[in-house]
Amino acid sequence: MIGHRRGMAGETLLTVMILALLLLSGFELARGFSVKHALGEGSATAARQLSLNPAAWTTAVATVQNDVTNNVLGGDRGPSVTVELFDANGSSMDPATLSNAPFGTEFRVRASVAMNQFMPLLGTSSRTVTVEHRMLVERFQELSVKETENAPLSSGSAGPHLHHHRTGLRRSARATGNHLADA
Repeated sequence: MIGHRRGMAGETLLTVMILALLLLSGFELARGFSVKHALGEGSATAARQLSLNPAAWTTAVATVQNDVTNNVLGGDRGPSVTVELFDANGSSMDPATLSNAPFGTEFRVRASVAMNQFMPLLGTSSRTVTVEHRMLVERFQELSVKETENAPLSSGSAGPHLHHHRTGLRRSARATGNHLADA
């Protein structure tokens, strides 16, 4: 009877060790997915910010870092996030180049972070989680006052009503003196 209890204790100990191994490995796997999700959400938001305001590079980088930092399972990785900018061909792009890019220019935002994952009985492994988002510049170039006054309205150019298109309003012939209601 005593030998039977020792056998059960050994079996129970082995079962608990296997369950602990599975639990800890599952937690590390969940942490990796959580960090990848936060990195993806942050880089998507950053790409959208850059699409609307290509000069907002520092804000976009801070957005990705904040999303990773505020992640429940991977919060200590925010400052170690690397955010890079690429053109449509995959060549590295300077943020200043993007800030002067015309409407419709394709760009990519790539964010990555290094993670050390601890797998029980397997040790620590280092992985780099990387996500990439493509976007188009959706901001019109601002025209100077002189360009705005000289721009023809019938040619289909942005002309004097450029600002109204950016805010989502459409005004018909406002610059010619006809005061028509919003369309």
